[in-house]
Amino acid sequence: MTITIAELRLRASQLRLKAAALDYKIPGEGVTAQSRRFRQAGRYVQQAADYEALAKLAEVDE
Repeated sequence: MTITIAELRLRASQLRLKAAALDYKIPGEGVTAQSRRFRQAGRYVQQAADYEALAKLAEVDE
């Protein structure tokens, strides 16, 4: 079970890193592309929070 918890936390960290990588602006970029990138970053952050919650639940079950 410890490996699973570590995997969940690793995945959460990877998703946060992906979200951070999308946090940039390109001069002259359209609003649509910026919005799409912002929404995708938000999805990554939400997924990371979900993985963290699963890891906490797994710790409680141990």
